[in-house]
Amino acid sequence: MMMESEVKDLLSEIASNSSRASFKRLYLLYYNKLFSLARSLVKSDEAAEEITDDVFLNLWMQRATLTMINNFTYYCYTAVKNKSLSYISRP
Repeated sequence: MMMESEVKDLLSEIASNSSRASFKRLYLLYYNKLFSLARSLVKSDEAAEEITDDVFLNLWMQRATLTMINNFTYYCYTAVKNKSLSYISRP
């Protein structure tokens, strides 16, 4: 796992330059862990993939504010957990 300072550097690069390369590194670094969390909660690969992709889409859309996130890992896990719980509670 990357050091938190390296993650902060990636976030800074994404926020200031809309760096697709840095975002791809972040995506590759976090995707499997976030997908696994979502799958463990929703019990569906398809739903877990959608949830994880939504989290990354939201991160990209809000990329200018990424440097305001104090603990990126916690932020991502919380986002996946909340989206998963919303999915589970759908009628």
